[in-house]
Amino acid sequence: MLIVEIALSIALLNGAVAMTRAFSGYYDDVPALPANQVLTAHLGRIRDQADRDKVVAAARTLPGVIAAGAAQSLPRLYPAPAATLLEPMGHEPAAAAKRAPTHPVGDGYLEAIGARPIAGRLFTAADFLPNAAPVVVVNEPFVATFLGGRQPIGRRIRIDEPVQAGEAPHQWMEIIGVVPDLGMSVGDPEMRGGYYTPARDEMLWYLAIRANVDPLTVAGPLRAAVASVDYDLQLQYLRPLEQADKEDRAFMAGIAAGLTAMGGMALALSIVGIYALLSFMVTRRTREIGIRVALGAANWQVIRSITGGALAYLAIGGAIGSALGVVFVQLRSFILISIPAPGFWMPATIFATLAVAGLVACWIPTQRALGIKPSEALSAD
Repeated sequence: MLIVEIALSIALLNGAVAMTRAFSGYYDDVPALPANQVLTAHLGRIRDQADRDKVVAAARTLPGVIAAGAAQSLPRLYPAPAATLLEPMGHEPAAAAKRAPTHPVGDGYLEAIGARPIAGRLFTAADFLPNAAPVVVVNEPFVATFLGGRQPIGRRIRIDEPVQAGEAPHQWMEIIGVVPDLGMSVGDPEMRGGYYTPARDEMLWYLAIRANVDPLTVAGPLRAAVASVDYDLQLQYLRPLEQADKEDRAFMAGIAAGLTAMGGMALALSIVGIYALLSFMVTRRTREIGIRVALGAANWQVIRSITGGALAYLAIGGAIGSALGVVFVQLRSFILISIPAPGFWMPATIFATLAVAGLVACWIPTQRALGIKPSEALSAD
């Protein structure tokens, strides 16, 4: 039971620390995003792409609106990563696939969140036609990660993941433009390099509108415009882009706090368990310890006989818990948030903290054992 407690405490604390690191990333600045200009909303009860396009078109006609578009996600809300291959050119060696967030967007979305091409161009309406050539727009971190800063325009990438039966294989997509980092993945530095694809068959749930006036003044006319398209459509979470990830931050903070509390309680139970076990061992072995002291046993020999088992529990439980903690964080792509990959220092520091706490828990019973007199031991029951 002690081994399980120790393993759980370390695993939970590893997860809590990793999620806290990811949570802190939500407060990182994204300089390329326009401040106080973008209104966002979630499109509820939308049935198909035609309704979505009607809503976007209606939003573009509102007074003060500069650009409008839809997407599967908003900045900071972590689009799903996909294994991505870069097509080698010339004498370049073939590189292994790397995971990168891929974000399907609608016409006008990049302009709505303030994207400006650093190289090449953004999507045009022609890129969204059913038979258009497959193209992508990548961000600056993608160029650094996949191309080492080399010229990206004209290069091709492909998703390197299996397809279901009956689906067409993934096509090579040409890079037509580069944009700044627009908050593709703020929590995990390794996932900041990603790319945008023109959505053709995908459902897009988030609406972004950039205006040259206070975006909240557009909210009322936008609701009326959406109702004119379809009265059953609903705009949910209507708010500025700066507040769009508020609930996600609260969700992450709650999970991190919960894991920290559970890890702390498991750690406390482990320490109390070690102390109780050693105290019980000292009580049961009072006669043995006294006889060994009377026969000339050194203090270190007595200490080793008492704490050896507890230290073994610490080592076994710590190794299992550290492994579980690393596995938990490595599975970050299967949960709703992006968590940085753990370095060696994190599980090592948590394990060292538990080891120190365990040694402290051993101290009192050990000192009591060293204070046993042979005469008291021989008279003990």
